Amino acid sequence: MSIIIVTGACGFIGSNLVRSLNRLGLEELLLVDDKTKIDSRQNLEGCKFIKCLDKKVFIELIKRRTLNMPVSTIFHQGACTDTTEQNVNYMMHDNYVYSKEILDWALMSNINLIYASSASIYGLSSSFEEVAENEKPNNLYSFSKSVFDDLVRARLQGCKSQIVGLRYFNVYGPHEGFKGKMASLVLKHFHDYREKGYVSLFEGSHGLLPGEQARDFIYVDDVIAVNLFFLRNSGSSGIYNVGTGQSASFNELTESTLNAIFVHLKKPKMLLGDMIASNLIRYIPFPQHLLPQYQPFTKADINRLRKSGYTESFMPVSLGTETYIHYLIKQYHLNT
Repeated sequence: MSIIIVTGACGFIGSNLVRSLNRLGLEELLLVDDKTKIDSRQNLEGCKFIKCLDKKVFIELIKRRTLNMPVSTIFHQGACTDTTEQNVNYMMHDNYVYSKEILDWALMSNINLIYASSASIYGLSSSFEEVAENEKPNNLYSFSKSVFDDLVRARLQGCKSQIVGLRYFNVYGPHEGFKGKMASLVLKHFHDYREKGYVSLFEGSHGLLPGEQARDFIYVDDVIAVNLFFLRNSGSSGIYNVGTGQSASFNELTESTLNAIFVHLKKPKMLLGDMIASNLIRYIPFPQHLLPQYQPFTKADINRLRKSGYTESFMPVSLGTETYIHYLIKQYHLNT
């Protein structure tokens, strides 16, 4: 019997991954997370696994080499993902020191490691190929992810284990409800519209017009599909972007989100300009303190991912928002 470990298992991507592994008939799972985060544990409702360990217990077992289980693969999704966190010791411990312990153990034990990196590493870069010259981390979170990626690069050559770093772009979809301010814009807009009847977007920044900041938005099911691809293809190692290869403005995302809600409410769809004129979209001042660390544009270069053999298409924003809003409406019983 071979065990798969999922860290950050109670979280957004981790819990979606656990569900997908279960659907494949994989139930010999050891889950790891911060057990003080009670609100996020509901994400595992109905999931099948052997045991769920607190992350502190797990890392001690790793350090002492006393986790006496035959482990084949670790999906390391656990991290501090708050891009505004300023506590250096906390961030570096959770995102670098903790990850390094797992990497050391995986390499020593010939265990495959697939871990979550981040597109935030590119900072204000306008090029998004996975090469050092494009990497310009501009906040503590992106720096912590960058230094771990650098460590992985240094250890990749000659290692017997599969080591894969996945640089997630802007992920949205089910089971992110506990993330608060770090939740996707789709979820925030859904709640804002049902509570206030309108949504808010930032005014222009970095020379862009209001709402024209743009990101590569990727639906969580596509992110999980990439993780499972590397599980099946254990001969591939490296650092890969995980995005759609397309960019959409916040205006476009918002227009799609609101129209998905309108379809359910049996209201006519609207164009962006009409939404703005009707005060359904309201622009608020851009927080000046965020300017130095804010990414106004991202668009994944997925050539390396494609060269690895991944051929699946990615869900466009229009379909992704429709799919997610349908899920949210059922979750929150939004009435017509």
